[in-house]
Amino acid sequence: MSGTVELEFKIGVHSPETMPMERLVQYLGHLAKVLGHREHVHFVEVRSGSTTPVLRVDQEVYPQVVQRVERAQRGEGPGEAVGALDAIERDLQADAAGDSELSGQSGQLLSFPSVAPAGREYGPFKQAGTLDGVPVVVGGQNDPVPVHLLTAGRVYVCLARRKLAKRISRYLFETTLRVSGSGIWTRSRRGQWSVRRFRIEGYEVLSHKTVGDTALALRAINGAWKERPDPLGDLMKEREPESST
Repeated sequence: MSGTVELEFKIGVHSPETMPMERLVQYLGHLAKVLGHREHVHFVEVRSGSTTPVLRVDQEVYPQVVQRVERAQRGEGPGEAVGALDAIERDLQADAAGDSELSGQSGQLLSFPSVAPAGREYGPFKQAGTLDGVPVVVGGQNDPVPVHLLTAGRVYVCLARRKLAKRISRYLFETTLRVSGSGIWTRSRRGQWSVRRFRIEGYEVLSHKTVGDTALALRAINGAWKERPDPLGDLMKEREPESST
């Protein structure tokens, strides 16, 4: 089919005839979170041999999908993708699967060897910390009440006493806050920290300024260096060590 790139997800356990449907759906659900771009990723079929779901990704987003997968492997991608990748590894280990992989036009995208990857999970444990995000939900019948913070496409579900939550509600949908408090934290095998529950004890309003705003403010600073024909060259000369002769 033109305009798409085919991906194969080889699951090294069972065959299409023996793979429980619920388990297959679970694998595919996790993989969908790893790949992202849900409206551009399409399930086609399950090929015989090892259980091998076949997907097609719209050509225009394929580079972004590859980048998302690569970042998830480094533990740097969206929390949803990194967490789903860890879940696939746990499921494969629980199923005693052999070597599994996701491959496509550019070769192997993901490899799941039968040996567990290096690294350990830590937690859960309670520790003070901070979270940044825009409040998108504030309210509820109980005290403390739920406060949902949105950041980089991820929602943190927190709790706050009613008086504090009422003050936070003034910034609903508009302002990025840094909330402080204590949470239940875990660390995945890929080194990514996540919080399960967070109790807000205070907050501060982060600057509304964008990078562009900051750049304009820096340019507006009055300084004699602007008048020099080569300010960068002059700076480098000043950093050179003085001659001992």
